[in-house]
Amino acid sequence: VIIFSSVPTTITSCTVLTQVSGGNFAVAIVNSVLGNSLGVFISPSLLLLFLGKTGNYNIGMTFLKLSLTVI
Repeated sequence: VIIFSSVPTTITSCTVLTQVSGGNFAVAIVNSVLGNSLGVFISPSLLLLFLGKTGNYNIGMTFLKLSLTVI
């Protein structure tokens, strides 16, 4: 449950649920794209915070590799 709640929603489910409920489709797409873009960086931090596991790794290097992968 913790992992499921730490990752962003998919674009498809976000927009479909918004359309079904009569919401603003354009705002749903912007929100979903922004959430998925930021989720790459926020999800690992949230998992570390919620699970409380520590390890021998460099968080700065992890974010650098994630940034290069996304770009």
